[in-house]
Amino acid sequence: MSKSLSEMLSQRPVDRAAVEAHKDRMIEEVRAYRLQELREAMSMTPSQLALRLGVGQNRTRPTRRNHVRPQRPLHTPRCAAA
Repeated sequence: MSKSLSEMLSQRPVDRAAVEAHKDRMIEEVRAYRLQELREAMSMTPSQLALRLGVGQNRTRPTRRNHVRPQRPLHTPRCAAA
């Protein structure tokens, strides 16, 4: 027999603050990648974009160093299979 959502949440309550923090990090990463795509489409270097936007170069560098990592391991069947 399958469980209802309320039954599942009662057994594993959701930490809304953690969900919101993760969501904010994901949105930030999407924006950074979109900015990089736009910069590359305009054939600009990070330095040129920073100068044009009037910000420091560290605000326009590629985001490869800043990948979002879960704060705790994810326990899902797909993660277990990986």
